[in-house]
Amino acid sequence: MSSQRACIELAGKQFIVGEGDLIKVPSFSLKKFTSDNNGVYKTDKVLAILTDNSIKVGTPYIQSAQALFKVEKTVKGKKVVVFKFKKRKGYHKKIGHRQQYHIIKVVGVQV
Repeated sequence: MSSQRACIELAGKQFIVGEGDLIKVPSFSLKKFTSDNNGVYKTDKVLAILTDNSIKVGTPYIQSAQALFKVEKTVKGKKVVVFKFKKRKGYHKKIGHRQQYHIIKVVGVQV
């Protein structure tokens, strides 16, 4: 693990990551990101870079910074059950939902 960490934005959420970290991100479209042949994706939505003795904050993003990540696998979360019910009307409806997540490995942060 390197001492350099970055605050990045993926799928509308912010994560503080370092090289080699695994994060669980709600499923999003990978079409928005550029990739190379090895399946490593790049994003330029780096909000801040944290080192041992300094912090660099963007407005809102740091112009020259990129975060490199690789999608390890896609998994499903726990099932959420939604039960709708109206008393004395005979109406009830049971619906389930399982959110999909990407498990992402951060390859590196370039400044």
